[in-house]
Amino acid sequence: MEIHTCPYAIDPTGRDVHAEAAMLRARGHATQVQLPGGVIAWMITGYTLIKRLLTDPRVSRDSYQHWPAWENGEGELAKTWSLAIWVADRNMMTAYGTEHSRLRKLVVKAFNARSTAVLRPRVEQITADLLDDMAEAGRYGRPVDLRASFAYALPTQVISELLGIPEDLRPTLLRLVHGIFDTTLTPEEAEANVVALYDTMATLLEIKRADPGEDLTTSLITVREGGDGLTERELIDTLLLAFTAGHETTVNLLDHAVYAMLTQPDQLAMVRSGEATWEDVTEETLRWQAPLVNMPLRFAVEDIEIDDDVTIPAGDPILVSFGAAGRTARRG
Repeated sequence: MEIHTCPYAIDPTGRDVHAEAAMLRARGHATQVQLPGGVIAWMITGYTLIKRLLTDPRVSRDSYQHWPAWENGEGELAKTWSLAIWVADRNMMTAYGTEHSRLRKLVVKAFNARSTAVLRPRVEQITADLLDDMAEAGRYGRPVDLRASFAYALPTQVISELLGIPEDLRPTLLRLVHGIFDTTLTPEEAEANVVALYDTMATLLEIKRADPGEDLTTSLITVREGGDGLTERELIDTLLLAFTAGHETTVNLLDHAVYAMLTQPDQLAMVRSGEATWEDVTEETLRWQAPLVNMPLRFAVEDIEIDDDVTIPAGDPILVSFGAAGRTARRG
């Protein structure tokens, strides 16, 4: 493997993520990059290596336990890094070991496949209504913004109803969540966005405690396992995880899939003829255009030997590039 001693500075604007991913993949399936704010991380670009590391117990998402530079959330990096919210949260996705098991048990009691299955009729109704609205808006050949009118509107409405978020709170919450994904924010702007986001989530909890409903927020507030429940911070971070994961990736998947079908009519013809299924469309779109290109951050619990030339030292951060892995020529 060719060794590059100078980390590549990731473009925070994401002008051409696939060209950047291809260039980094050529440097090796594990290569060092510089994130906004000067943080150095290992970018993992190879399909097989990503699959291996995602299930390796020596890889953690707990910055408090396994990232010395984080200084338990009390150091300068935690206070000034514009991407700090990506590693500061406390939920089952970022917890490690027994703490992950504890949080997962609590969340599963409130949120599981059976409880979400009852939403299917409502999701189908929202979908039908949005499609009718698009058809009406597009009468007489007028263009319609697919992303705004459908790809964005559908998952944001579904997840908002699932969480029981009042309609007047949704625009503010969505705006602040979008700030999490804006890698061009200054440290000051990012900090202000985080403060406002947590204040808004605290308002949501106040509303649901005063007026409980048949929704996930109420269930997470009241869930208990052997007398144990979620702390206030764990509760907010779990709700933020559900809200962001519940709409951002789906928005991107929907508009990427529709774009792919409309610009490649031969592929659409295969689906319509039954030669391929809509499940195939979903899987291929996820590979071709990952809804989240780069996923920060994971951390090496101990030294991890990648090959004869590369070892990721314990405590180093790891950035998984799903976008790069999906376009690997061979799944290596």
